[in-house]
Amino acid sequence: MSGYKKLLERARQLHHLYSAVALMEWDLETYMPKGGVDSRSEAIAFLSRRLHENFISKEMGELIENALADPDLTEAQRKNVLIMKEDYEKAKKLPPEFVEEFSKTTSKAFVVWQEAKHKSDFSLFKPYLAKIVELNIEKANLLGWEKHPYDALLSEYDKSATTELVEKVFSTLKEQFVDFVQDLLDRENIDDSFLRKYYDKQKQWEFTVFVLKKLGYPFDKGRMDYSEHPFTIGINIGDVRITTKANEYLLGDMLLSSVHEMGHALYDLGLPTEAPGTPMSESTSLSIHESQSRFWENYIARSLPFWEHFYTALQGFFHEHLSDVSLWKFYRALNKVSRCPIRIQSDELTYHFHIMIRYELEKALIERRLTVDDLPHEWNTRYKAYLGIDIKNDAEGVLQDVHWSHGTIGYFPTYSLGTFYGAQFLFAMERDIPELWQLVREGNFTPIHQWLQKNIWSHGKLLTSEEIAKFATGEGLNVHYFIQYARNKYLPIYEGELETV
Repeated sequence: MSGYKKLLERARQLHHLYSAVALMEWDLETYMPKGGVDSRSEAIAFLSRRLHENFISKEMGELIENALADPDLTEAQRKNVLIMKEDYEKAKKLPPEFVEEFSKTTSKAFVVWQEAKHKSDFSLFKPYLAKIVELNIEKANLLGWEKHPYDALLSEYDKSATTELVEKVFSTLKEQFVDFVQDLLDRENIDDSFLRKYYDKQKQWEFTVFVLKKLGYPFDKGRMDYSEHPFTIGINIGDVRITTKANEYLLGDMLLSSVHEMGHALYDLGLPTEAPGTPMSESTSLSIHESQSRFWENYIARSLPFWEHFYTALQGFFHEHLSDVSLWKFYRALNKVSRCPIRIQSDELTYHFHIMIRYELEKALIERRLTVDDLPHEWNTRYKAYLGIDIKNDAEGVLQDVHWSHGTIGYFPTYSLGTFYGAQFLFAMERDIPELWQLVREGNFTPIHQWLQKNIWSHGKLLTSEEIAKFATGEGLNVHYFIQYARNKYLPIYEGELETV
């Protein structure tokens, strides 16, 4: 057996162990009895440590070096091994006992966060979050950094991203986007009250499943369940699961969040399958992952052509509320720009203010300019400054997101970066598929899948976020595509007095 094949076999074995951990984590967040939390947390931590120890072992290092010496490697195979070596050297910087402690802490923290959110009591979660912040500071120092400790954490989710890049992107938004959004917020010519009536949870579920099937989510390779906070998790090749959350007084919330998670799942299911457990079969970054989820959620599922295809079906599910609501009125309401305190319920424009707030708070925590005790006050202050919102309680404020309980400090900027990559991909897709929007009107989403497969999914981790952007669009990240998209879409929505469809 060649050195490369031996490495692939070892990677496949480690991937089996990862699959077991992933399944346990999915169960923890969906159906597991609360009484089993401590035992499950220890089990996940134990297996996470063993997975890490096996990956950073001397044996794995030798397998990587032997694979690199294989004279018959193709260019893609050599790159696969080189990236694996890079990941190996990086992982070696984290001691197994640190990995175990991090896993144990976050598994317990998630369950405490759930309780704290239900009770709207940050004090319950505060000691766990304080420990998570300290662990992330330690992690940044273990991984190493040059310009800013936050870079080390951000690189865990996108090695193309830096604090400097995030600052530059948000600075551009503040200069060229904030006033535009503020102008839309000040207008009051869109009625969305009919979206906030009672909409049966089961009917919403059935409509959502109907749409996901039409969009191409294969339920024979995944499933949808309820969870406290929607998420996607890949168990193994051919098993990528999503969750959703019901809001019976906000039509569109379940659908859009589910389509968002479907975007993640389609990316994972579209990755190359020949080398599980290696970079070739892994996603390249959370920024590109979010580009896929945000692409389907916003650029497709909030578009007018999408609803030209699906609106009649939606009226059939909710005839009592929508029978006299025109398509144009519904489309405008669904895209209304508003001051919403909840990130995942916000419109696609003010959404980035939510991300800016979280980024600023995370960065300040890692710099030790801010303590966990300060978070509720600082959170509320920034929401007032950015969105003019008075936060009512901890549940709609500092406790609303699950991410910090998972320990994922450095993740939030990828939502905005992904959105901006997604806008860039959309412009390239419109160039390559001139009939794109007519296909959407007809309910034909196959050409979109094919374009994404060719330009994004097929590369796995062999290309970085920036390299994928250049491959698909001809240039690196350019936030101006998103700004242009926003103006092209929202000026007609807000300036159109009469129905146009």
